[in-house]
Amino acid sequence: MKIALCQMKLSLCDPDANLSKMLGMLEIPANLYIFPETCLTGFDGTSKVFNLDLSTYHAELARTGKNVLFGSIVDRKNAAILISKGRIAGYYFKTHLFSHGGESAFFQAGDSYVTWEISGIKVFPQICYDLRFPVETYLYAAGADLLVFIANWPVERVEHWDTLLKARAVENQRFVVGINCVGSHKWRYNGHSAAYDPWGKRVVFLGEEEDVKVVEIDTSHIKEVSDAFNTRKDFRPELIGGVSS
Repeated sequence: MKIALCQMKLSLCDPDANLSKMLGMLEIPANLYIFPETCLTGFDGTSKVFNLDLSTYHAELARTGKNVLFGSIVDRKNAAILISKGRIAGYYFKTHLFSHGGESAFFQAGDSYVTWEISGIKVFPQICYDLRFPVETYLYAAGADLLVFIANWPVERVEHWDTLLKARAVENQRFVVGINCVGSHKWRYNGHSAAYDPWGKRVVFLGEEEDVKVVEIDTSHIKEVSDAFNTRKDFRPELIGGVSS
């Protein structure tokens, strides 16, 4: 599968400008296109983004006929949306809201996880702050081939972003793609979108400017890594939840 990592400079509360940019990036040949969190609107820690009806923009993306994974807002939930075969094929709602940035004051948290199959690849989507909570990922993404993290991750903590993306690849022995944005409104973002293989090697890096790069993943590499060094066989799930205070 060829995956386009689409690192955007977001225009705050301007879905027309953001959609236009997305449609341009969709012209690059790939099997799956991945865009940042809230990529139609951005988010500045206020309620302004909730004044916009985004359904027509979702429909416009569906009309492209492409496989697109992107961040948006649905019923006051921070959503990852999958477009496939000309329709909305699935939603994931962010389970860990970023209270430090005021997100929990405006959004409702999701309470479940999903895995999507896209052209034979099983994809486990997560959103930004979810990256800091590895236990759920390890438990619920065991059957996935690709872990995807879409984000608005600020420059002040971008080293954490780099480190945690690699850690998710190493501990899960899966491909990982992280898509961040660039630019600034309330916070400043400097990208560092990247893809990692199941051994934790960074195979694509987008730097700090708006850009699109394509990575090709081969799921047979997951088996090669697991056959050589299978750590999951030693996992003890019965210990989860058994920690006393």
